Amino acid sequence: MFLVGTRERVVVAFGSLRLTAPDDYEANPDAEVTGVYVHPRVARSGVGSRVYEELETRARDANVDRLGLSASRNAVAFYEQHGFERVRTRSHEFSPHAETGVIGEVVEMVKRL
Repeated sequence: MFLVGTRERVVVAFGSLRLTAPDDYEANPDAEVTGVYVHPRVARSGVGSRVYEELETRARDANVDRLGLSASRNAVAFYEQHGFERVRTRSHEFSPHAETGVIGEVVEMVKRL
């Protein structure tokens, strides 16, 4: 599921939700927020929160009990403000299907809905 946030008919944010359980999570969530991204020009204006809140509503509507995500370090505070708790920090290969070799740390987080 993919959502966009717009301002004056221009996309300024987007988010995505996978309504299946991810394989590699320690916390065993039922579904995964695969990302919420906001254009820097509108950061901290609430558009990211609105996109996230709509993803959460859709997860609740699908009877998801535990929602998980892998947050970049700079996004942890955003998700904590929305009720997520840290589970662990782990290494993550970005775009493994493309074999980029780009590895970074992410924080696994979970929220009971």
